[in-house]
Amino acid sequence: MIFDHMKKWMTEVSIFRHFDQNKKTILETDLFNYVNNDILSQYDDEETLHSMIYYSKNLSLAECNYKIYDKKLLTIIHVFKHWWSELKLTELLIKMFTDHQALTSLMKDKELSRR
Repeated sequence: MIFDHMKKWMTEVSIFRHFDQNKKTILETDLFNYVNNDILSQYDDEETLHSMIYYSKNLSLAECNYKIYDKKLLTIIHVFKHWWSELKLTELLIKMFTDHQALTSLMKDKELSRR
């Protein structure tokens, strides 16, 4: 019974979507145990947010030694580099959500590290 319900749902609901440069885009990024996890999502015509692409990248051994705010900033750089081919097509603003608590010190520091 559950299998039939899932089969029906999977065939009726469009779960896979292509990136559309004319739709509002959301980037979510976070760092868990030295792994960068990112999700690119877009709103449909009914303003429902759909996750479209998932990206995960392990930090290098050298990157694992960075201070936490450097690691958080690095995850943002990774996500924009990885999805640049899609993101450069849109003229709309891209919203980014991240655990920014570690980045608040970045805004206060007068001197940034060379990384």
